[in-house]
Amino acid sequence: MVGHKVVIFSRGAGNQQYGLGLDARLLEKTLSDLDVVVKHQDPYMYVGTESADIHIYLEVPCKAAFPWARINVIIPNAEWWLTDAWSWALTEPSAFFLFKSRHSKKLFGSVRGAYIGWRGPDLDVTVPSVPQVLYIIGGSVNKLAASRVIIDAWKPSYPPLVVVGSGAGPKKENVRWISKYISQVERRTLQKESMYHCVASVAEGFGYTCAEAMLCGAQPLWTDIPVYSENWGEELGSVGLIKTKAGREGKMLDTARTFTREDVWAAMDSLLAHERIPARLGVVARGMNKAFRASFAQAWTRIEGLLQTSSAAIGPPKVLQELPALGVITLVHNRPEWFFHSLRNIEISSYPADKLHWVIVDDSEPVKRVDTMVARVRAKMPHLKIYYVSLAQKTSIGEKRNKGCTAALAVWPHITTLAFMDDDDHYPPDSLPLRASWLASSGMGAVACATLPMYDLTRYISAMNVPPLDLKPAQRVSEATLCFNREFWLDRRFSHVSVAEGEEFLEGRNWLEIPPTNVIVSFLHGKNSTSRRIPETREPNGCHYGFSDDYFTLIHGIASRV
Repeated sequence: MVGHKVVIFSRGAGNQQYGLGLDARLLEKTLSDLDVVVKHQDPYMYVGTESADIHIYLEVPCKAAFPWARINVIIPNAEWWLTDAWSWALTEPSAFFLFKSRHSKKLFGSVRGAYIGWRGPDLDVTVPSVPQVLYIIGGSVNKLAASRVIIDAWKPSYPPLVVVGSGAGPKKENVRWISKYISQVERRTLQKESMYHCVASVAEGFGYTCAEAMLCGAQPLWTDIPVYSENWGEELGSVGLIKTKAGREGKMLDTARTFTREDVWAAMDSLLAHERIPARLGVVARGMNKAFRASFAQAWTRIEGLLQTSSAAIGPPKVLQELPALGVITLVHNRPEWFFHSLRNIEISSYPADKLHWVIVDDSEPVKRVDTMVARVRAKMPHLKIYYVSLAQKTSIGEKRNKGCTAALAVWPHITTLAFMDDDDHYPPDSLPLRASWLASSGMGAVACATLPMYDLTRYISAMNVPPLDLKPAQRVSEATLCFNREFWLDRRFSHVSVAEGEEFLEGRNWLEIPPTNVIVSFLHGKNSTSRRIPETREPNGCHYGFSDDYFTLIHGIASRV
């Protein structure tokens, strides 16, 4: 598999100190023996630009990235898997799951994949000598939840509890917090000198601190969460075991556990009454590392086999030489100041004029309608194919989109493709040809952007708006960038709603999220109908989109009059 391109997706792109950062670095080290080219990518900042052979997603699948790889490998943490929002990944033809635990594999059912286990770092077994309990929380939400009960239950008679985490917790006798950043050397020193390690958590995908405790020869205070019990339960038995109960079911696939002070007291009694941890636990931990390398190699062989029959990944399309007859729909309501801006978007478009058909749908109040402006444009630009739809009363945005599509297909029956352009956004000259080309090359029924470059005209701020990945793909879409086949709309029209009308239109259907480059720059001006915003904490940074001075003056002038 020489030279294959592999991209590892993780929050922070492998730069986090704990958790996913360790996963990403461990995975890169494992892959280094396979002669592949590895890159790191943050899924929350992803905008498709280049294709790869294999994408590997740690914890968070990124639908926008899937078409850009031939095989998409998902390594989930079930306690963070959003059952509803990420259900799409379970049936993706290019998906292959790798599971850190048998418990996780069981939860995911019959999806295509393999159990590979996981591994801790390579550490030398030591003999800890300091009678203290080390509790490394780091940035773990699940350990932080467990720590609240642990600290509340901690007695003055226990060995000192040293808690390492971001931010200081409650002050209590016999509990010391280390909230400042500690280096890897300092962390290892603490681990190797502490006789006891608290690794209690309400849920884990693997649990590095637990594996590290075994390798350091420390006695663990642990919770009976599934992955701990699976990996260490047989060796540890009930010593230092905090018994837990299942918590409430929520949005995640796996359920976080709960426990009480009494459970902690019982576990501490057994821990302090027991002799030192058997040295074989370090041997078991090192055996897990070896087993992981073998199981990963076997799974990778399967992935290599899938590559042989997989479809090619997509890449930025070449603009079609023969573009289809296109209907462009623009919705307007009570802001005639932006009409000639929308006309400018049409005029600068590189789409062939003989194939471009523009429909304007207007439900404004009588004094703010654009009908007279449309009439002037018709008179001055007779070559422009333009049709005006006047609605007598305010209409939902979803229904306005339907009426625009209906009008386009009725007036020009030869139209095969439909697209939206808002009056108050900037569409570069190649926006329409690019969207039509994406649509044709994808083989899907629709394309749209989710991530949007934005410019706030009132605050002079440029920013990239990335909808959260914990939303369903259709909930992230920008309707202002939609482009679709006429059949796609005829099969399912927009709902009669004025917010998120694209969600139901796309949900469960075959569509492609495309990068926003050369498609749109979305403007904020105080009178938008969009829910997208730039955070109030952002400072002015100017316009970063290369607009000319004349255009910059134009859009700011319009915004000041609206």
